Amino acid sequence: MKTLLTAVLLTCISLNYVQASDTITIRISPTGFPPYMIKGDQGAARGIIVDVLSYIASNNGYQIETVSIPKKRIAGMVLAGDVDASPTAREWIINPEKYAFSDVIVVVKDVLFSPEDKPLKFETIDDLFGKTLGTHLGYHYPMLEEYFLDRRIKKTMAKNELAMLQMTLLKRNDATVVNELVGQWIIKNNPAMHNKFVISSKAINSFGFRLMFNKKWQSFVLLFNRELALMRRNGELDRILGKYY
Repeated sequence: MKTLLTAVLLTCISLNYVQASDTITIRISPTGFPPYMIKGDQGAARGIIVDVLSYIASNNGYQIETVSIPKKRIAGMVLAGDVDASPTAREWIINPEKYAFSDVIVVVKDVLFSPEDKPLKFETIDDLFGKTLGTHLGYHYPMLEEYFLDRRIKKTMAKNELAMLQMTLLKRNDATVVNELVGQWIIKNNPAMHNKFVISSKAINSFGFRLMFNKKWQSFVLLFNRELALMRRNGELDRILGKYY
């Protein structure tokens, strides 16, 4: 009887280990970051990054679980193995060699949204001198900071991208600096904004959005990168992106 009980316990431990290793926990922002991370009403999440990971994970026998954690805590939690992965840019992370990074999933660009009836030309920084730009409260804009300080470029501030775009339509600034896909997502979901903006082709800032994993997932990261490359070739990545703008 003792031998049988021991065997059952060992089997349960083994099954729990397999279950845990087949589930990837990914951090999302408590407020979301549409369209990259979108919190659902019932706790489920979606968005470009979540959809890409879900697609690759499900095709290879893994499940994902989203957890809502503030950004400032996440690097330590991934390093400790409390969370498996988090969307980020490699350039934002101190000691990035301590983590396993996926290839770039999507290039994120901060661009200028200006009114369709008064588009702002932006080819060089000189084009912005004497203009007023909408900015996000608390955000840093490396390309623009020196010009904000000496007021060659003026700025307004708002607490979110929707308010920034609304201020631009009200002509309280000449253009607003918004993440390109975030701006397109907001416009798509606000019919009153359709066909009201011109988006600059030149970026104020850009970075590669990746997934940062605890190093125990290194073999999965290699698999993820192969699958991501295939998604680019077969159009699956474009299909996912197309859902959000």
